[in-house]
Amino acid sequence: MVLKRNRSIEKGSPALWGFVKEMVADAVEKGYLQKEARQYTAGAQ
Repeated sequence: MVLKRNRSIEKGSPALWGFVKEMVADAVEKGYLQKEARQYTAGAQ
């Protein structure tokens, strides 16, 4: 969700986007953020 929400950074600054991805991965590893899990509901396509 965090990466999806901030994806516009990639267009403005690819170098900064790489840094953002590293920071998010680090936050997930440390337990500050949860790894995105897809949740499916009955009848959803």
